[in-house]
Amino acid sequence: MTNKLKISGIVFLVSITLFTCKKDDDSTPPVEPPVDTMTVDTSMIDTLSFTGVQMTDFNGAPIGCYGGDCNDDWTNTTLTTEELEFLNFANNLPFDNLGTGTVNFITLYPNPIWNTGDAFLGIETTAPLKYKSAIVNNLGEVLQTSEINTNTGFNNYAIANSVFDEVIRKEVHRLYYAFYQQDGTLVFSGYGDFSICTQDNNPTLETCFE
Repeated sequence: MTNKLKISGIVFLVSITLFTCKKDDDSTPPVEPPVDTMTVDTSMIDTLSFTGVQMTDFNGAPIGCYGGDCNDDWTNTTLTTEELEFLNFANNLPFDNLGTGTVNFITLYPNPIWNTGDAFLGIETTAPLKYKSAIVNNLGEVLQTSEINTNTGFNNYAIANSVFDEVIRKEVHRLYYAFYQQDGTLVFSGYGDFSICTQDNNPTLETCFE
């Protein structure tokens, strides 16, 4: 993989709140996954540098890169042992109803996110899979973690604004993700970089980074 990662800093304990809504019109209420905590071996942490953000519009369509190469973002990429440690927190959701499959795509949109923090995570899987993620800043601190069991097909998750409370505007952060089958086998992993604007209704998306 084209590693944009150089690791340093101390990883803190944090939590995430994601409210889910399936694209189809069923009556399933939003689900709040349990809070997870994690401890990372800080002796493996060196320094972090993120460059290249895959920008997306409000429909999740890619609209170009900002700040460098973003070809590895939101793809199936082999993570290093150090990167996988960010996702090494306890599984609180059951594996019972999961299946055997893979991921067709994952994207965060819009990217960059406007200052309101309104954002969505689009995921398509070929079977119910366990999704785990961690938002990491350039100091190596894990700001938020999340765990979700997906449904087969398209899943659209509205991310609670509070997820981004600790995210500094205009700085690039990274979301690491991994998907697991029913037997716990890792089938898809990678990362995507993102940023948040200092205001809403920016005249151009690029101004969110300047």
